[in-house]
Amino acid sequence: MGLDQIGITLSGVMAVWLTQDARATWRRWACIFGMLAQPFWFYAAWKAEQWGIFAMCMLYSSAWARGVWTHWFSPSPKAREQRRNVVAKAIAGPGKRSHSRSVFTLFAPQQIAHVSGDVPAGDKTTTLSSYRCIAQERCCAAR
Repeated sequence: MGLDQIGITLSGVMAVWLTQDARATWRRWACIFGMLAQPFWFYAAWKAEQWGIFAMCMLYSSAWARGVWTHWFSPSPKAREQRRNVVAKAIAGPGKRSHSRSVFTLFAPQQIAHVSGDVPAGDKTTTLSSYRCIAQERCCAAR
């Protein structure tokens, strides 16, 4: 058995196995092992002159890269959900319930605060009023 087959077997099978794990902390490692398997797949397809498989390797690499972005580099789903809730409440106003989850593009708090002029761009703090200000501007501009 060649090195390419060992690499495919160990990292590829581990990636597929981890995609089915019940624990999210383990599932996020599937894309890492999937990406580790890709050079072995590319080499094996190149060596065997299997150009269809080589093209499929590109698609699989894209899918695994998407997983790396989602699970390792993008903001956490919890943080995104919190931003949505704050903005939705800001649009609805005090004491009202909002049914809109994402009326417009959401920004990170420091970007919203910077645009509204409440705090300096580098400052990580922001206020609900800065969210409300941007939310109202964007909502009215879209009409």
